[in-house]
Amino acid sequence: MKMRFLLFIAAILLALAGFSQKNDPIKCSVKLPLLENDSVYIKGKQGKKIVNRKFFRKKFELTVSDRSYKIVGFYISWNDLRAKIYKRGNKGAKVSPEIEATKSEKEKYSLKNLEPGIVVAFDCIIVKRGNTYFQSRPIAYEIASR
Repeated sequence: MKMRFLLFIAAILLALAGFSQKNDPIKCSVKLPLLENDSVYIKGKQGKKIVNRKFFRKKFELTVSDRSYKIVGFYISWNDLRAKIYKRGNKGAKVSPEIEATKSEKEKYSLKNLEPGIVVAFDCIIVKRGNTYFQSRPIAYEIASR
């Protein structure tokens, strides 16, 4: 039981440790200039604030309105109807509904299990242009009931 608990803690810490890549050493905790006059959104969902839950059952990506910026990574946060909050890191712009983890962790952090009425937030969105890094404003989407 103790080992299982330690493995659980280790998995959580790895998921929250950040999304830095070898080429991109910037982490969320660093103060970065705010990305001005450009918006980040789910590709194909610009201007929308409500998304069907089926959408999150397949791969999707975030994009920046100015294509000269590249998304380095971000966090995805959501709640369930029991007020439990989940958070996972994501490298790059592409998002898979599943994460690489144990079976129970996959189920817990799977975007396929999002329930209608909850809110999914994308925060600590780090983008770069050339060698300059920026942080974008967070975005949120409500999961549609149908």
